[in-house]
Amino acid sequence: EEIAREGKAHAIGVSNYTIHHLEELLNISETIPTVNQFETSPFSYQKQLIEYCKNKRIAVEAYSPLRKGLKFTNNLIQELSKFYNKTPAQIFIRWGLQHQIIQIPKSGNKDHLYENANVFDFELKSEDMLRLDDINENYRIIDDPHLEKKRKEAELAELELKSILSEKMQKELKK
Repeated sequence: EEIAREGKAHAIGVSNYTIHHLEELLNISETIPTVNQFETSPFSYQKQLIEYCKNKRIAVEAYSPLRKGLKFTNNLIQELSKFYNKTPAQIFIRWGLQHQIIQIPKSGNKDHLYENANVFDFELKSEDMLRLDDINENYRIIDDPHLEKKRKEAELAELELKSILSEKMQKELKK
């Protein structure tokens, strides 16, 4: 927050924050994060977190929206790919876009980059969106230890921030 106030950062973003983490942050901070980046796709659809972020005007950015291609052979993904004449990657990206989720799929392949960007000439029907939403397997790419490490780091940063704010409040009370 201080860095943003000093003009050294245009916006503040968070990563892997749950509703609980966001509520804690919003209780101690004057600034609402601009973006929350976390893992989400039809296979790990975090609907409540997405809706919470939207209600707080926090953009959602998908981490690993293509699931490293590990779910491209899913029957529904294959069915929709054929129906829309699109690749599984394009179905994943379009699903995210229609949920207003920022999609930044990773690819080092020029053809895949072009393919990933070619998703604005079609829309998934609402019934297909619902079918994709219902897949949710809570399937994660990130290992729990990695998430746990990030959470611990976030908790330590939060404690440090609380300490700084507490000191500032105590100084104000002494005035």
